[in-house]
Amino acid sequence: MDQDWVVTRQLHQSNAQGRIIEAFTIALSDGSKKVVYFDITSFYGRV
Repeated sequence: MDQDWVVTRQLHQSNAQGRIIEAFTIALSDGSKKVVYFDITSFYGRV
C-alpha cells in the first residue's frame, strides 16, 4: 500500500490554558511538512 505521507514526529504537551494537545508532524510526498494538532484533554490519562 503506497502512502502519500508519513508521520515524522508525535508529541503531547500542555498549552498555556492547561489543555493537553497531541501534535503530529507529517511529511508529504512532495517534500512539504504539516503539523496537525488535536485537543485530547477530555480523554487523556483515562483507561
